[in-house]
Amino acid sequence: MAGWGQMRRRNINTPLTVEHVMASAALPLFFPPIQIDEDWYGDGGIRLVSPLAPALLLGANRILAISNHYVGRSCELRPVTEPPSPATVLSSLYNAVFLDQLDHDVVEMQMINKLVHELPPERRMGFREIKLLVIRPSEDIAAIAYELRHQIPPTLHHLLGRLGAGDIGSQDFLSTVLFQTTFIERMIQVGERDGESQAPRIRRFFEG
Repeated sequence: MAGWGQMRRRNINTPLTVEHVMASAALPLFFPPIQIDEDWYGDGGIRLVSPLAPALLLGANRILAISNHYVGRSCELRPVTEPPSPATVLSSLYNAVFLDQLDHDVVEMQMINKLVHELPPERRMGFREIKLLVIRPSEDIAAIAYELRHQIPPTLHHLLGRLGAGDIGSQDFLSTVLFQTTFIERMIQVGERDGESQAPRIRRFFEG
């Protein structure tokens, strides 16, 4: 595809390497940025305020979006009598960057789809209807991270303890930084089960 660019956004055609994967996981403040060519890169979610936009710019007509945002409620929040801990504040900030943007983009696309569907082709001004399927986890990822909090490496455990990451309100933050074997294995298991249970729905989406 020919190069495209918008304000503070551009594309580069290049083979993907391990460095690109590491850069995409370089969470600010916790993991160092990765150097690729002459620039340094970190998690692109920081500025990707429209997560579905790259697929649209590449010409996609169907989008399967996999979210890690659990929409249920797996724990009872206890009454809050003290100000939120730094970890709870960071959790809210990270949610706004990594979770809320996708949800907002999905709602916006659904609204545009309805508008486009109601307009005749000659009045759509270049907009097109996009088939969209959003898959969400069947289990609360943050709750699983909280369950495994005692297996955190000592250094990270000390840092999170200083930030107050033991609070129920900071579970999402804990799941963001928990790169621990048992947690990753649990995530793989959840993903496999959800993939199998959603397989008929996904198949209908791409065949329909």
